[in-house]
Amino acid sequence: MKKLLVIAILLAVAVPASALTTLDFEGLPTTYNYWSGHQSIGNYYPCVTLGPDAVILTVPDYNSYGYPPHSGSSVFRPYASGYVDFTFDGTVNYFEGWFTYGGGSQLYMEGYDAADNLIASASMGDNLTTSSRMSISAAGIKRVRIHDSTAYWTGDDIAFEPCGNQVIPEPTSIMLGALGLGSIVGIRRFRKS
Repeated sequence: MKKLLVIAILLAVAVPASALTTLDFEGLPTTYNYWSGHQSIGNYYPCVTLGPDAVILTVPDYNSYGYPPHSGSSVFRPYASGYVDFTFDGTVNYFEGWFTYGGGSQLYMEGYDAADNLIASASMGDNLTTSSRMSISAAGIKRVRIHDSTAYWTGDDIAFEPCGNQVIPEPTSIMLGALGLGSIVGIRRFRKS
């Protein structure tokens, strides 16, 4: 009975956790800058493509008082299209970001499945001079679109589950699991001798 309890506790502690991938838009090459390169961020990041014309703005090259970064000194926005799509190589079940909006209407975050059906959405109103969190969750999100009718918005610190919903074990969980299994083996060897 004690052995089962110890094994159950060790397994509970060693269960891998799903980690979020975060895009902070810091340190990107100047070719992706709104003022200089105008090149879309595209597939710069692994497992996700940003399009059609997602570019970065860096403090002090823009109205950072009105559209502040959530962290660091860079934000993303559409260059001319009014929207940014995040298209994943796999699927995710959760997506969030920090946004500043000054368009006078609503900023929308919409999640679509592989068949391009809308499966999750969120919206927010004006929040000029601040950065607010917006998120969606649904099983099987293949693409997320951020948009409004004016393109007066910026985003920062986008976070999502790893593409394909891979489970990434935390280092502490791996260490505790190995320690627990090693202890069980050690106790068995000690009792046999």
